[in-house]
Amino acid sequence: MTSNFNYDDFDFMLDNEIEFNDYEEEYDYDDEKNLELQLEEMGFVTPLYDESTLINEQNSSAKDVLKANFYLNPMALDAKPVIPKYLADLAGKFMFAGESVVSIYGESGSRKSFLLQTAVANHFGVMVQFESSPIGLRRRLEKMSYPIAAHDRYVFPTSKNQLLCYVEHWKKIDPTIIGFDSFGPMMALFEGDTNSDMDVQELFKKVFHPLRDAGHCVAFLDHQAKSPKNRGFAIGSQNKKAQVDVALRVEYESKFDNYSLYIAKDRDFIYEGRIIGSDQLYGFLDLSAEPLRAIITPIQMIATDELTKAKEGAKERKQRILEEIQALSPIGKDELRIKVGGNSGQFSKAIEILKAEGFISIGPGKDSKGSHCRKLITYVQKED
Repeated sequence: MTSNFNYDDFDFMLDNEIEFNDYEEEYDYDDEKNLELQLEEMGFVTPLYDESTLINEQNSSAKDVLKANFYLNPMALDAKPVIPKYLADLAGKFMFAGESVVSIYGESGSRKSFLLQTAVANHFGVMVQFESSPIGLRRRLEKMSYPIAAHDRYVFPTSKNQLLCYVEHWKKIDPTIIGFDSFGPMMALFEGDTNSDMDVQELFKKVFHPLRDAGHCVAFLDHQAKSPKNRGFAIGSQNKKAQVDVALRVEYESKFDNYSLYIAKDRDFIYEGRIIGSDQLYGFLDLSAEPLRAIITPIQMIATDELTKAKEGAKERKQRILEEIQALSPIGKDELRIKVGGNSGQFSKAIEILKAEGFISIGPGKDSKGSHCRKLITYVQKED
């Protein structure tokens, strides 16, 4: 759409230094109903519609809604806020919510299986296992040291029909977390292709979405190619990411020798208000030793911990400098800095604090060796 703005008038205003306010005084802006019309007459804008058009469109919509019974206005629903309640991180913040589908993906060996099994066991949920045998899982579960009942609801489906029968049963039980390990072998039961948008859509339609609509948190594992060019997606059809509500990526950072947890998607704003790092870094995924479980350390805790350490370090540094001054006073500032060592900026800040607190004075004079100093630091004995 083109504008009717008169550029000749605009250039004239600039050349003659005419204020815009003066130009606008010809028009009455108190009447908001005529605002668009006034602006149009000035040539600044071309309105998309006038008030009468808007009223006609609204009336037309209302008539259609009254006649039809298949429309649904999401804003008219009494929707409850999405509140996470599964798998707490070390700060006590939950990672997953009910009525959602969660994808957890990463390279092989990225600890994502531990993450899902910990989440399910913490809440006595359901685990759908495709990749491991019951005997093989027993060894790992023993090390996780949960009550035996936490693993009561493991299933090992071997056919599509068997899985769909399970889904019909789970649709009728109380909401919980249901884990799937993993997407590829599950797709094989459907004789589908993970690269096919249609095949992926069928799996979501018949398994994940019915369970989500029944109130469950549905979390599935997926794989990522080694050193992928695009880290925002798992392997296969990108329809998987389009269908999920939350996507988390686990990545091994060889430079730091840790496993980082990134937020790849957050449709329901579950993590809104939490401290998130660059590239959507949420925190770090570790394994506790005994018991062997997945633990998530959010960068919020790390930032707070580093701040506490920094404050404690500054306090210790200031005390150490004060003790040196008490023993060597009067002493030149440069000589003291060399004796104390460390970061010169932190040293200067500590000196300023000591001066402000009245522990030292700074000025020209002779040090204890008789040498002249432009900035001589002298300890001030404070009265009790």
